[in-house]
Parts: sequence; C-alpha cells; structure tokens
Amino acid sequence: MIGVVIFVFILLSPIIHWLILSHYPIYKGKPVKKWVSEINWSPIYTYKSNQSVDVLLEMDPEELVPVLVTILRSLRLLNKLECFVSDTHLMDSPSLIQVKAAYMLGEMGPKAEPAIDNLIIFLDCGNSIIAKTSATALGKIRKRPEVCIPALIKIVANKSHPIRATAIQAIADFGPMAKPYHKEWRFALFDDNFMIRAYTIRAMNSAGIHPEEMIEQFIKLLDHPDEFDFSQKTAAKKLGEFGSASKEAIPKLLSLLEHEDEDVRFAAAFAICRIDSSLMENTLPIVAAFTKHKSPSYRITALEALWELAPDRYPIMPALLTMVKSPDVFDRIRGVDAILRIDPGWTPNAIPILIDILKVRDEHAQSRAAAILGKIGPKAIDAIPALKELLDHEDHDLKVYVNRALTAIEKE
Repeated sequence: MIGVVIFVFILLSPIIHWLILSHYPIYKGKPVKKWVSEINWSPIYTYKSNQSVDVLLEMDPEELVPVLVTILRSLRLLNKLECFVSDTHLMDSPSLIQVKAAYMLGEMGPKAEPAIDNLIIFLDCGNSIIAKTSATALGKIRKRPEVCIPALIKIVANKSHPIRATAIQAIADFGPMAKPYHKEWRFALFDDNFMIRAYTIRAMNSAGIHPEEMIEQFIKLLDHPDEFDFSQKTAAKKLGEFGSASKEAIPKLLSLLEHEDEDVRFAAAFAICRIDSSLMENTLPIVAAFTKHKSPSYRITALEALWELAPDRYPIMPALLTMVKSPDVFDRIRGVDAILRIDPGWTPNAIPILIDILKVRDEHAQSRAAAILGKIGPKAIDAIPALKELLDHEDHDLKVYVNRALTAIEKE
C-alpha cells in the first residue's frame, strides 16, 4: 500500500508542480516562474554573499516581498511531496525556488521585514538548504529580534551541524540585539563542532557581552580539547584580551604551557603575560622563542606580541624589516602589515612595496596588497594607477578588494 502511495505521489508531483507554478502572479508583465529563472543566483552556490543581485535595485520592495512570500507559502505542499523525488530530477524544483525566494528576501535586508513570520516557519521545514537560507535571511533582515532570536535558538540544537552553524551566525548578525538572550544560546560555546564554537564566540563579541560575563565560560572552555585544539587556544587568547580581570584563569593557563600543541602553548603564554605581568619572567621567553619559528605567520604573531609586552627588551623592527625584503611575496605582505600596525609613520615606505606586489601574478597576494592600501586610505594615492589596471581582472574577489581600496583612497 505504501508503495502505491509513493508511486502516485511521484506520478502526480510534476503535474502539481506545473499547476502551482503556472498560477503564480505576473510580475512586471512576466510570469514569476520565468522571472525567478532569469535571475543570477550564483551567490547561493559560490557562497559569495557579498555579490548582490543587481535586479534587486530595479524592484519595488512593496511589490516584491509579497511575491516572494507567495512563493514560500505556495510551495509548502510541493516541498512535502518532493521528499519522494530528488531535486536533481527537476530543474526548477519547488525546494530550489524556495531557496531562491528566501535568499532574495535576505538580500533585501530590513525591507523584507513582512516576510519574517514565513521565514521562521521554514527554519524547521525538513529541508536543510531552505532552513539555512531562511536563517541567513533573518540575520540579514535584522528586525523583530524578540521573535527571530528565540526561533533561531531552537534550531541551534538541530542534529545537523551546518544548520546549527548557520543559526549561530544569524544570531551574531543581530549584534547587540542578541545580548538579552545570550544565556539561552551561549550553550553552543561547548558544541561538539569546533566551527560552531568559533561562531558562538563571534556572536558573543558582536552582542557586546561584558568580559565579566564571558570569563567563566572561557575558563570552562580551557578544559575542552578538540581535534584542532581550537577551543583551548581561542579561550586562552580571549582571556588574555580581558587582562587582569581573567586572573582566575592563571592556574589552568599555566598547565597549558606543557601542552603538545604549539598553538596552545603560545596562546597560553601570551595570555599569562597580559593577565599578570609579574609572571612574565618565565612566560615571555616562550613567546620570544616563536620569533625563530619556520612559519612566517608564527614569527609575525610573536613579534607583535613582544612589541606589546616588552618593546625595550625585544627590539623587533630589524626582524620585520628583514621580512619586508624577503623574496617570498607573502612574507613581504606580512612584514609590511605588521610594521604599519606598530608604526603608522612607516606608511611612505610601505606604499611602493605594496604597488610592486599589485603587479605580481598572484590574485591572493594582489588582494592582500589592495586591502592594506585601502586601510592606508588617501595617503596611498600613488597606488591608484596600479589598482585601476586590475579593475578588469577575471578574479571576482580581487576586483572587490580593488574597488574597496579605490573607494577608500579617493574618498577625499
């Protein structure tokens, strides 16, 4: 009997699919189905959320939101039927169109507030892609936190870690509006998945939770090793940022100085130095030892730490200047970036180096150089010709960094 029912559902699904889609409202003289299919939805699949859908700029939100909500509502029945039919069997499957509608609502931001109740329904629809897209949309709309955040908290306990991660990221997007609810979602700080713990820390930061309310949680996190030792090193780093307020964490941090992972050892030593300067005599040499590390990123981190902790005892500028002259382009970028953070007055020396890096045939290196020039701002005016030469580059991410840099430099 069950087999017969499934067979009937499979047989009728394309017919119902056609009936519902053919009765969608007309938008600007075109059936909504055709309109939806013509939009460039590539950001959904490439995860480049910074790519905006240009067509949004041409549409009236008061007209568009009801259309998208209609899509979400009308396809609920089809989505349930389609549990028997793989999405790959339908080019414009109901669930895929729902994903597109939810994505579009998110891109509209606060203007899509009337769609919030419908998006919340789809947080627990059984389709992980729709659930994630709906959660992301709520975070981008950033309205009615008293309704959205409790709904997102419910799915943080979902069995699927991608859904949990998306829900926490959406909560983080609400910023300070999520603070009144933090005791209800901070349990994710101890999630089995280390990325969810990372997103939870971000959410705590963006919510503006006072350090005193976070210290106890981070001390507990020191006892939670994971496959990448992420929790312990991140907790140590955060406790160090809180300074003397984290004195209760000293015993556990001292025990981590013998940890097998060098990241954890460094984070613990640096944190101890920041929390209690009287202990620096024994812990500072551990930090200093990392300036000899084979990895440039370790060396940079250690040098910057020494600049903060004991600039007179450990003169670091010679080491950074050596990196700036390195044949490795990424060593040069790291060196320039570190020097500028320590001594902004070095900017005139940095600009020619960064301009030369813009001419290197490596999109990642060029993007990094453009990003630093953008931070420098109007003083980097000499870099404008080199930046403009990259405006027609085929790499989208590089063009984004170049445009941002030009905007920052030309703002005056």
